[in-house]
Amino acid sequence: MTSLLDSLTRVVASKLRTLGFSSPRLSLIHALLDRAYLASLRTEEGRFVRGSVTFADPRNPDVDPPILRRASYPAFTAFTDRMRLTPELLVKLSRAIDQWSGSIAVYGTTPSDLVAWGVVDQIVHANVRRTVPARLLREFSFAEEDSQDRDLELTGAARLVTSLASIDGLVLLTPSLGVVGFGVKIRSGPSVGRVYDGTDLTRRGTRAKTIDPSRFGTRHGSILRYCRADSRALGVIVSQDGQVRLVMTAKQRLALWGSVQLLDYEHDVRRYAVDSRRRRAFRSRRRAEARLGYSPMPKTLKQLSQLKVR
Repeated sequence: MTSLLDSLTRVVASKLRTLGFSSPRLSLIHALLDRAYLASLRTEEGRFVRGSVTFADPRNPDVDPPILRRASYPAFTAFTDRMRLTPELLVKLSRAIDQWSGSIAVYGTTPSDLVAWGVVDQIVHANVRRTVPARLLREFSFAEEDSQDRDLELTGAARLVTSLASIDGLVLLTPSLGVVGFGVKIRSGPSVGRVYDGTDLTRRGTRAKTIDPSRFGTRHGSILRYCRADSRALGVIVSQDGQVRLVMTAKQRLALWGSVQLLDYEHDVRRYAVDSRRRRAFRSRRRAEARLGYSPMPKTLKQLSQLKVR
């Protein structure tokens, strides 16, 4: 378990650093994951608990507040007293704080002084009902149905193309992913020649290590020959065990990337980091005073009480 926890700690720390966050440190991440895991093994009133924690400095919990804050924007509420973070406390608070809309705010500078200091509210508010005009509701319903149709269409097309690849030969696609043919066999072509390791090639250039193409099967050999003949081609090889390899010309040299990891868009941390930096840069240029909501209507009881009646 320790080795798995260490690996998970490094993965989480790497993603946080990619997003531009220097804290929490590895030791704190390790302690948080360890206590959360121990809490997940316990029960409260015979039931396992589910919850979440948010690491935030109580002195400045929202490090990137929006210029225009909506009423449903997540807010931090501090406890009267801070409590030492233990698996037992996580179990109790997770039962009390619904993970649908809340999270446990925690902080510490060392594993020994980790505390639960408050609650994060309005984490999820997608299910809140709002009154909208019937016309907009109909348009939204149609758009949602259309989006579901496109998802089903894309899923069906992907499954069909995948099934075409189950027979001998390759599936030949256009650059726009239109199917030209399947079961295609490359009869002849230039010799494969030298094949570089793609990851090493991007770092070391011509000093990168080479790959012996003879250790692969005919499918790999066909793709390598085709990509050697057409420098604009992109070859994707999916093995029966699920391993994905990529063949393409990079820096005018034939390269093969092994064990390519396929990422869903929401797991693309680097893209999220780029978008976050752009958003922060935009906000830094906007020196307008932060305000709540889009309209001058009162949003809090205090604002309502101060409203002057004409």
